[in-house]
Amino acid sequence: MARIANTTRAFGSVRRYIQGPGEIQNLKKYVSEYSRSAFVMISKSLHAQLVPVLEAQVPSDVRFSYDLFQGEVTEELLHKKAEAGYAVQAQCIVGIGGGKCMDTARAVAGELHLPCILVPSIASTDAPVSSMSAVFDAAGTQTGIIRFTDFPEMVVVDSQIIADAPARYFAAGIGDALATCYEARQSASTDNPNFVASGYRKTLAGMAICEACQQTVWEKGVPALRAVEAHLCTPDVEDVIEANTLLSGLGFINVGLGGAHATNTGLTVLKETAGMLHGELVAFGILVQFILEQRSEEERKSLLKLLSDLHLPITLEQLGIRKMTAEMLTRVSEKAAGGFWTRAPFLVTPEMIGVGILMADQCGRNFRAENGIQ
Repeated sequence: MARIANTTRAFGSVRRYIQGPGEIQNLKKYVSEYSRSAFVMISKSLHAQLVPVLEAQVPSDVRFSYDLFQGEVTEELLHKKAEAGYAVQAQCIVGIGGGKCMDTARAVAGELHLPCILVPSIASTDAPVSSMSAVFDAAGTQTGIIRFTDFPEMVVVDSQIIADAPARYFAAGIGDALATCYEARQSASTDNPNFVASGYRKTLAGMAICEACQQTVWEKGVPALRAVEAHLCTPDVEDVIEANTLLSGLGFINVGLGGAHATNTGLTVLKETAGMLHGELVAFGILVQFILEQRSEEERKSLLKLLSDLHLPITLEQLGIRKMTAEMLTRVSEKAAGGFWTRAPFLVTPEMIGVGILMADQCGRNFRAENGIQ
C-alpha cells in the first residue's frame, strides 16, 4: 500500500455539470462555447433517435461529425477513434452513450488534447465525471486504467433520457454509487493518495460528497428505481441520478477506491460474467468487502435487503456463475488482490478474497431462502 508522502490535499472536478429533463436539446449551444467542430461518438443504439434531434438545434454553424460506438474499450479502439477525430479536424470531443462510450470519448480527448463534453444516456456508472478510463481486452477482461490530468469540460445529463432507459442500468448505477463511501472510508483509513493528478490527501469536501452519496442511495434508491421502472422522472430519480453520476464520481476520484471495485475487476476475468454490468459486479463486491472487514451481521443483512430490493446480485448464480471451480476462484482472487484491495487497513491475500467471495455467496443464498426469493 502506498501512503502519501506529504501533507498536501487536493480536490478535482468536472468543470461544469448540468442535469435536467430535455437538456439534450441544448447540446449544440453548450458545444459552441468550446468549438464549432466536434467529433461526436454516439452509441449505435442511440444514433437514429438522437441525431435528428441534434441536427435541428441552433447554433446551426456548429458542425458535428458522427462516429458510431460499440464494442469494448480496447487500446486498439482508442487509437482508431483518435485517428478518426484527428482526420475531421475536431476541436472538441463529445461522447453520447453508456459508460464505455464515456471512457472512450475521454481517452480520445486526452490523446488529442481537446476539450471533452460527455452526455450519458444511462446512469449506470460514475464514468462521466471521472478523470479515468477503464481499458479492456477483446474478451471483456479489464486490463488497466488510464489516468488523465484533466477532467471533462462538461457533463450534460438529460434526466428524462435516463428515466426512459432500461431500469437495470439505473439499478447498476446505484450499486456502483453504494460502494463509494464504503471504499472511501477503507482507502482513507490507510492514508492512501486519491486520484487527483499524481495523488494527494483527501479533502473534507471529498469525504462529505461520499457521505452525501451514501445517504442519497440508501434513502431514495428503491423509490427512485420504482419510478424509473415506470419511466417517470421524479425528484427522487433526479437525486439518485446525481448520486450515481456526480457524487459517486467525485467521491471516488477525490478519496479513493477499495475492495468492492477490486473484486469487480477480479470477476471480469470469467467469461460467465461477461453479460453483467459494472455496477452489478461492484454490488456483489460490497458484500465481499463487508465480510473481509468483519462487519456485523446486522450490517450485512441490511445491505442484503437493499441490494435485493434493487434487484442487484447477491449470489454467484445471479452473476452467471453456476459453479465456481477452484481454478476459477484462484484466477478471480489473484486478479482482485492486485487491485484496490491493497488499500485495505489489513493484509488481504488472494486466499482471503476467495473465502470472502464464497462467504458472500452463502450469505446471499441464505437471505434469499429465508425470504422466499426464488
